[in-house]
Amino acid sequence: MHPPRRTALSGFGLKWLAVCTMLVDHIGAAILEPVFLLPLYGLYKGGGAGLPGWYEPLLLADMALRAVGRLAFPLFCFLLAEGFCHTRDRRRYALQLLTFALLSEIPFDLAFALTPFAPDYQNVYFTLFFGVLSLQLLVWLEGRALLQVLGVGLCCLAAAGLSADYGAMGVLLVALFYLTRRQPAARAAMGSAALLSLGASEIPALFSLLPISLYSGEKGQGPKWFFYWFYPLHLLLLWGAGRLIAGAVAL
Repeated sequence: MHPPRRTALSGFGLKWLAVCTMLVDHIGAAILEPVFLLPLYGLYKGGGAGLPGWYEPLLLADMALRAVGRLAFPLFCFLLAEGFCHTRDRRRYALQLLTFALLSEIPFDLAFALTPFAPDYQNVYFTLFFGVLSLQLLVWLEGRALLQVLGVGLCCLAAAGLSADYGAMGVLLVALFYLTRRQPAARAAMGSAALLSLGASEIPALFSLLPISLYSGEKGQGPKWFFYWFYPLHLLLLWGAGRLIAGAVAL
């Protein structure tokens, strides 16, 4: 009699979970907030005078969507560290991230700033790019701990200086997942500490550690380029949908 098989998730299974939770998050951030909530924020701040009855339920719905979305980034960081370990060409891996960072910037600004150029905040692909760069520095500087710390620190500073999404802590989370890839308990402890350092809003992100703990170590099967293109394309679609809804609401 064979022992029961443990439920496991492949790399592509985790990617689908990350993509779905990210989409949920961005529906709140790119549609509910700019179309419905932010235009009425001044009234809400002033005590709620004149607010429609649907405002508070919609606010709660947005909070729920954003909470679900907190799972996405840790999943992507974990998958990035795994991808770095298994890719045959790390230089190409980094260049792909940088390419999609550049391709995604206008969709990112349109979706979240409603303008094609918003230099004060950059998309998450830049964070992931610096994350991979930090991992390469860890490999190059293996055995020289001080230089490794300095290398990761410089990548964190670069992400923070660029005002990339999740900034320095995002890069550090990638590095921590890489360093603890064979130590599940340390991964959970250090990942939790890094996420909680970002503030109480990241408490739901701790639930991402559960599917990560179920990772099978297998890549699985799925459309590789879909996950790269999904980010800029879904941002453009959400921006377009938001503008259409905003126009309809204004009629």
